[in-house]
Amino acid sequence: MKCESPKFQAEQLEERVLLAGNVALGIVLNAGGPSLDISLTGDADDNSLAVTTTGTGAGTQITVSLEDGGTFVPGVIAAPAPVLAAIAATVDAFSPSSITFNATFANALAGGAAIPLNVDIDLGAGNDTVAVTDTTFGGDVSVDTGTGNDTGVLVGNQFNGDVMVDMDGGNDLLHATFNVFGDNAGPFENLTFDMGAGNDLLEYGGNVFLNTGVVLVDGGDGHDRQDWIHGTPDDQYVNTSPLLPGWEVFDHADDSPTGV
Repeated sequence: MKCESPKFQAEQLEERVLLAGNVALGIVLNAGGPSLDISLTGDADDNSLAVTTTGTGAGTQITVSLEDGGTFVPGVIAAPAPVLAAIAATVDAFSPSSITFNATFANALAGGAAIPLNVDIDLGAGNDTVAVTDTTFGGDVSVDTGTGNDTGVLVGNQFNGDVMVDMDGGNDLLHATFNVFGDNAGPFENLTFDMGAGNDLLEYGGNVFLNTGVVLVDGGDGHDRQDWIHGTPDDQYVNTSPLLPGWEVFDHADDSPTGV
């Protein structure tokens, strides 16, 4: 730069602090199912939620945690006292932003309880993140990230019930790899990935679909792209073929979008 060029002095800007969202934990006994419905409901701020399983056998633990300063708050509680006491007895560790459950809860969540445990995650507005890894679900699972530019991660899970993932409006990313959908025992389970309106990206590969019913992977409105993760095996479908509406770009990093 020439010496006569004007010099610019940078003025320090006020630091921006992103608001961390709170998540309400609810437990409702649905007598009509019957089922025990566990809900994790976010607010209008940016929620960052993670569910992961570690360990094996009696050492299995499931940790539900919030990042970036988020805290759990009470949600709708509508279950008999003995049911709530039984759940409380499975808590190994608790803090305002993290709950760790023991192997008894993991077994119940996987389908070992007398009635199914369904999980509903609804993060509301904001730029939210949800990551679910290495966890087995015996009941139905619903994830709704709400409006905003959201990120969803599903890796290494076993889903034995119906699965609904709604990314809603916004420019969203959904990464789904090496999951197993369906219990291969009947009745057929349904799977829906709905990316919603916006310019979205779906990264997936290595998933297995065992005798599932309807498999709908909908890009929604906007310019949407499926990226089949390079180097992973094709998705495997048993007795079903997926419906793939609403996609503008298919990235053939792998061999086939369907494996059929």
